Amino acid sequence: MHILWLKTELLHPLDKGGRIRTYHMLRELTREHRVTYLTLDDGCSSADAIAAAEEYCSSLLRVPFRTSRKGSPGFYWDLVRNLASPLP
Repeated sequence: MHILWLKTELLHPLDKGGRIRTYHMLRELTREHRVTYLTLDDGCSSADAIAAAEEYCSSLLRVPFRTSRKGSPGFYWDLVRNLASPLP
């Protein structure tokens, strides 16, 4: 089976309960299935975190993504734009 797993961040470092749980689930799934891990990439991930992804997936796809810093003018501009958006 080929599984596509979507998440907003890489799993390493394993410092939160949700990351640890997901890591162990994916590691088990990868033993018998092909797992593609699709994540948003803000450019802040360490090379170690990217290299460690092979522990829990067959292939890693990173989508470039930028967000404005909370409290910045860009952040508030994004909020105002989203109010007028037809998308959820």
